[in-house]
Amino acid sequence: MAIFNVNLNIHYSAPQEVWDEIEKCYAEMPQEEWNEWLQLFKTRLTRTLGYSIGEPEAGYEFKYWELL
Repeated sequence: MAIFNVNLNIHYSAPQEVWDEIEKCYAEMPQEEWNEWLQLFKTRLTRTLGYSIGEPEAGYEFKYWELL
């Protein structure tokens, strides 16, 4: 199985509700479907979380939450 690493602009300070939504959107995909899956994953998270999700290296900004 191939392993891919991707950085997304989701900060660790996100509340548990955000992590729960991320987990719902996540699913394993075969390597040949990785690019399509990653784009779909980012699109779903953008719609679900309400801000643009993408790689910080591509200019996507982090959204920060106040830690309790």
